Amino acid sequence: MYVEFHNGSQLWFKTADNPEALRGRGIDFLVIDEAATVKKEAWENVLRPSLSDTQGKAVFIGTPKGHNWFYDLWTRGNDPLFTDYKSWTYPSAANPYLSQKDIEEAKSTLPDLVYRQEYLAEFLDDYGAVFRGVNECVKGELEQPTQGKQYVAGCDLAKLVDFMVTVIMDQNGHVVAFDRYNKLEWPLQRQRLIELCRKYHARLLIDSTGIGDPNYDELKRSNLPVEGYKFTNASKKALVENLSHLIEKQEISFPKIQTLIDELHMFGYKITEGGVVSYGAPEGYHDDSVIALALAAWLTAKPAASISFLR
Repeated sequence: MYVEFHNGSQLWFKTADNPEALRGRGIDFLVIDEAATVKKEAWENVLRPSLSDTQGKAVFIGTPKGHNWFYDLWTRGNDPLFTDYKSWTYPSAANPYLSQKDIEEAKSTLPDLVYRQEYLAEFLDDYGAVFRGVNECVKGELEQPTQGKQYVAGCDLAKLVDFMVTVIMDQNGHVVAFDRYNKLEWPLQRQRLIELCRKYHARLLIDSTGIGDPNYDELKRSNLPVEGYKFTNASKKALVENLSHLIEKQEISFPKIQTLIDELHMFGYKITEGGVVSYGAPEGYHDDSVIALALAAWLTAKPAASISFLR
């Protein structure tokens, strides 16, 4: 199942049913069709390393099938920090060779979830998803501070692998500012955080676990109205479930910040052998934006402290 060209190049056609059969020499260009039905192990253990040998490129084509590895890759194409990835979505109606009448008939006769997945190419929430109704909370825009409004901020600290994310939320539960970055030294990160909070006169809640503890002390010395949140499995559960409730009731809102939306969709849970529920992002992905949003949302229920800002 291959074509050999006059210049010696070869174009191979293979099945991914048996990932081990895909092993071989390096690949210069790879196309995976119906990627959502291909085993994750075929990509991660076999095909991805084959591209590394040649610095090759890949195209993934397929119909969404929940929040699997195909969805994880697709979200990277919407994240400006993953500059090597690009993502596109096209509904069936964009295909000029398909009958529009047939598409309309499918819409009227198929179950809504089936139509949305197969014809609109939507990644639908998995049954194990933590946050229901994320898309319904997407509204409005980022805003500059308004006199008379009260603001709160949530910040998830990180330095190298993960991202430091700050979310500013107004008194109505709307996200008005979003800042995400990594690979900055701690003094620069703290200064950037302080300036953003002072701009909105926002009370701040940060993760004060581990690396957050000394940063919390430094922020307190800057006279910022900051509180720390110590993470344990139980406290993270409370934080996440509070955010889940607010999203389901549409009591908070946020602009179309694709990184935040993607992280909310990917965020899930697993149950350990001991029956303990553990929340987080899939292995290899980030939940910093989710935690920052959850910290800001948690603070909205607490009364404002009378701490002044230094200019």
